Amino acid sequence: YRDRNLPDPSKPLGWYDCNAPKNESPHNDGLVKLPPVTPNTIWYSPQGGGVDYPRDANGVPSYKPEEQKELLPWLKGGGQATMNGPVYRYDAQSGSAAKWPAYWDGKWFVGDFYDDTQPRHAVITDPKTAGKGGLPVHAESLKK
Repeated sequence: YRDRNLPDPSKPLGWYDCNAPKNESPHNDGLVKLPPVTPNTIWYSPQGGGVDYPRDANGVPSYKPEEQKELLPWLKGGGQATMNGPVYRYDAQSGSAAKWPAYWDGKWFVGDFYDDTQPRHAVITDPKTAGKGGLPVHAESLKK
């Protein structure tokens, strides 16, 4: 990605350094120097499915709908308001009446926050590929 040049975006600035990203927004009230970028585990597209396409010699995807492959068929498209939830940690010692069963321990909650008709899933990732672009190995709906 290249930095935008305002007010003339037709003349982009330098490339972002993915190994040392910075959040220099005037609206940022947190970290400026961010951790290195990691590959996506779940990616979102309007049509859903974590689609991928054949790539040319330069690695550019074709983006032809008839050539798309759904890598995450359980993830259907929605409002494009991806919601990254927590990984649930079961605590047997907790006396909470609202705690979930141990079955959900270690599952990552993800979904689409657009409205209540959109996907919500509990996902399990492979520890060997998590943070390296590896696909989830299991997903189940949190909706009845």
